[in-house]
Amino acid sequence: MRSRMLRRLSLLGSISFGHGVAWGLVSTFVLVLTNAGLSPFQLSKIQSAIWIPWVCKPFIAPWIERMPITRFGRQRPVMVVTGIGLVLSVLGIAGVSPAASLPTLIALFVLQNVFAAVQDVSLSVVLLQQVPEPERGTSYGVVSATKIAGVLLGGPAFMALSPRWGLTPLVWVAAACALLPLALVLRMDDPGRDSEKDGILRSLLKAFSPRSTRIAAGLALCFLAGEGLLTSITFPLYKNELHLSDDRISFLTATATVLGAACALLGGWASDRLGRTRVIVVATVIYALSEFMFGLGRVYWTTPGFVLAYTIINAMAAGTVFAAIIPLFMSYCQPGVAATQFQVFVALYNLRSAWTIPVGGWLAKQWSVSTLFVVAAGLDVLPLMLLVFLTSQAKSNVHTAKS
Repeated sequence: MRSRMLRRLSLLGSISFGHGVAWGLVSTFVLVLTNAGLSPFQLSKIQSAIWIPWVCKPFIAPWIERMPITRFGRQRPVMVVTGIGLVLSVLGIAGVSPAASLPTLIALFVLQNVFAAVQDVSLSVVLLQQVPEPERGTSYGVVSATKIAGVLLGGPAFMALSPRWGLTPLVWVAAACALLPLALVLRMDDPGRDSEKDGILRSLLKAFSPRSTRIAAGLALCFLAGEGLLTSITFPLYKNELHLSDDRISFLTATATVLGAACALLGGWASDRLGRTRVIVVATVIYALSEFMFGLGRVYWTTPGFVLAYTIINAMAAGTVFAAIIPLFMSYCQPGVAATQFQVFVALYNLRSAWTIPVGGWLAKQWSVSTLFVVAAGLDVLPLMLLVFLTSQAKSNVHTAKS
């Protein structure tokens, strides 16, 4: 039993790590393009486009969840094919000049994320079918932590190495990280499972018919919306207004990533034992307070300790809340259509970034950066009202059932 759990966690972690490296590679290219003089509005085109495949995962999930069981299993062939596609699309970036071929670069990043998104859907089927409910927080903590660790390598580490090595060797490293998990995929348990016999649309509508599930879907669409507003202004703020060096930016990003990964493990574990809502509320309030204080403390932005303190607090809270919110959505997924329903939740969560990032890029031309931080803090706290309502309704339902 223990060896099976370790194999499962190794599979989840290695694939998530490869996805993280590929995702972090985008940040490295964004920094290069920032140095080349691209505006926040132009950078937001890249950062919003790469979310599109992840928003489309609900349309992929029914095919993945209900595909016939072959002699090689149900999920294994999907993971192998998409893993190879991910490797090839990452390698394609090596032949592109970032500033001179921006549309081509965006297209390759989107293609790279198409393969990663399909593979992620298949991985979620494995997680929902093979991981017991009481262990999902811990398991997703591993998924989240390893993906953050991959982002650390593809982002801050690659940022620090790119001036010395150039981008091409780093792209090859990212491709290798996407290739290595395939060895574990070939050995994974893939027994398959009989899927729901009803049509997918009917099953999905039935799964979302409870009021609490629909409210949870609304929560996914707006949770931590303020985070997206700040995405496209962060590097320009560090580079153009605070005049930080690439090494300093890499250090701050690395610090945030390491702490985020560590707190993702802690957040997943704590949500299994203390309850999802309690962990999410505390972490979100801390996250929003860090943004609020940073926005009000503009006069201290040139103080290295102030920026570092914001980075540490913000990253720890973000890692904790992310590892707890996803298992919360899993708890609302119904058997027979669980993977598809879960992808609807995740797509709504990603759609939040797809609309907030371009809005943030546009608002950066209208408002000051400090104002954006204060507004973002308010947007992060407001959705907690939905979470508290969900929790109170769940307690009410339990009390009614006992009566």
